[in-house]
Amino acid sequence: MKTRDTLICLFAVMATTTLHAAPALFSTPVKTEWSVMSGKKAIGSITLFTDSRSSRAEWKAPDSSVPIVFIGTSGKVWVRTVAGGDVELDSYKGGVESTIVPALLLPVTSATSDDVAVASGKVTSYHYRSVRAAYRHDAKGVSGVDLKAGAQQYVLARTSLESAKSDAALYVVRPRKGAASRVARLSGDLFSPSRGTVAATAGTRGVDKGFKFADGGNYAELEKIEARDAEWKSRLSAALAEFQKEGKVGERQETP
Repeated sequence: MKTRDTLICLFAVMATTTLHAAPALFSTPVKTEWSVMSGKKAIGSITLFTDSRSSRAEWKAPDSSVPIVFIGTSGKVWVRTVAGGDVELDSYKGGVESTIVPALLLPVTSATSDDVAVASGKVTSYHYRSVRAAYRHDAKGVSGVDLKAGAQQYVLARTSLESAKSDAALYVVRPRKGAASRVARLSGDLFSPSRGTVAATAGTRGVDKGFKFADGGNYAELEKIEARDAEWKSRLSAALAEFQKEGKVGERQETP
């Protein structure tokens, strides 16, 4: 009897397990649409692409035509920003979408410390970032999610499902470069390669290019600076345009 009871307990543990890794919400690559409700109020919609390893959710608020893209891949969740490039979820300063969307990004979790409960190979609950998600299923996969975040409650309902190809391009991440790296690259574009042979004291103001005085001055060094400045000016417009485009800084400047 002890052996029989032990086996029953073992099977029960195997049937319901809390994991730090999770199965995908659907067994095959699919595209699904979701409504998001807070009480009786629609607060957003989500277009979800998922396969066995990655996920992509496009959140759209009712008053916005531009979606916010979340990508779960290689064990991390990323968010695409309007400034260009992707940031990790913990660095994203967004709204309610940062609370809701991660519930649909399985098999990728928001952090390694997240808890995912699985029964009979299906996700039943997910605890992440002080949010608790409970999952409902039908024959095609997850059909609904009930979220509780503090005093707030949200309901996600699947409104459509269609097969999709497992397109790797959907899950490509392009990490955003920081402002410091953009400035460094700009300065590199404008001033590199460094010309160590050009003396810093060889000034050019007040002298037309190619002009030489019979005063014994080092005009060879002056010509090197003139050549460097001409090269710098030729790069200036393109480099500034790229810098401002990436950082959304100021207005594009045209060289005279």
